[in-house]
Amino acid sequence: MSINLITYDGGQLSAQDHALMAQAATGAGGIIYGCAATASGNQAIRIADGVGILLGRLFHITAQTLDVTLPSANYIGQVYVKIDLSNTEAPISLNVRTGATLEDLVSDADFNWS
Repeated sequence: MSINLITYDGGQLSAQDHALMAQAATGAGGIIYGCAATASGNQAIRIADGVGILLGRLFHITAQTLDVTLPSANYIGQVYVKIDLSNTEAPISLNVRTGATLEDLVSDADFNWS
């Protein structure tokens, strides 16, 4: 049996360790500052600079405009953050989903353990 102390002088805190602590403290997370979404014309959403946390993973958003296709007045939409740690080149993305109905957003309870 062994036990290792991570947070002490000389200890080494990994990104996973930090995410686990942050997730325990914040739960699923949310927007910390900024990230306001506003309509920008008929087919775009403007996202402001900001900072958020998702499942213990801190992220920064740089102001940007997202194209949105709403072919019908009956369509609805959502902007969401997707994290895929297996994608080492682009592990996070800001996405738009539209439709007459929308899929539920999913979260992996074991996200920080994989």
